[in-house]
Amino acid sequence: MIVEGKEVKVLFEFPVLYQGWECDNIGYLVLDGNKKRIVMSSHGCNFFPKNKVIEEKMKEYRNAIRLTKIALKQSYEKTEGKK
Repeated sequence: MIVEGKEVKVLFEFPVLYQGWECDNIGYLVLDGNKKRIVMSSHGCNFFPKNKVIEEKMKEYRNAIRLTKIALKQSYEKTEGKK
C-alpha cells in the first residue's frame, strides 16, 4: 500500500464508520519502516491521521451506540393507554 508517497506493509484492517457517508470505510494498521501507524482515507486518498482523529471517531461510535440503546429500550416500553 502507498500512503503519502511511501510504501507500507498492512498489518491489520478495521472498519471506519462515517454517519451519512458510504466511502472511506476501511482503516489500516501498517508498518512504516519500523513504526506502526494508522492509515485512513479521505475521498479515496490514503493518509496518516493524528491519533486525535481516531479518538474522536471512537467517541462518535460510543455516542451512536448509546443513542441506539436508548431507542431500542424505549421500543420495548408500552405506550400509555395502549395494551
